[in-house]
Amino acid sequence: MTGKGTKKETRILARDDLKALQEGGGLKIVRGITRRDFIKYSVVTAAGIYLSTAFAGCGGGQAVAAYPISSTVVDTTGRVLSFTVPPMPSGPNSGTGLYPTELPLISQYAKYGYGKYTWGGGLQIAQRTDIMP
Repeated sequence: MTGKGTKKETRILARDDLKALQEGGGLKIVRGITRRDFIKYSVVTAAGIYLSTAFAGCGGGQAVAAYPISSTVVDTTGRVLSFTVPPMPSGPNSGTGLYPTELPLISQYAKYGYGKYTWGGGLQIAQRTDIMP
């Protein structure tokens, strides 16, 4: 039996077709788009979105922020940051620093000098022959 009504339908309902099916009473023939058409339109839409962002660029004509860099460049053999390490407080609310359970109190970091640094001397180059011959 290869009649017209025996073929399996592979159509997807469009929004208007689905609305007509819900509003009407009784059985209605509903038309939609095929899976092939759905995939074709989806691929074309995705390619259009991708290409429009590729050609538009990231900034849309806006200037990029500039970060000035010092003309004097020093590596770690010449200069490093040096942090002072305060002594461990005896307990919470000791007044000499923040106990490990108090570390989320960021507003008190400046009070105890956390995050302050100075420039220290550079690191010495040491030849390591124990890593690789």
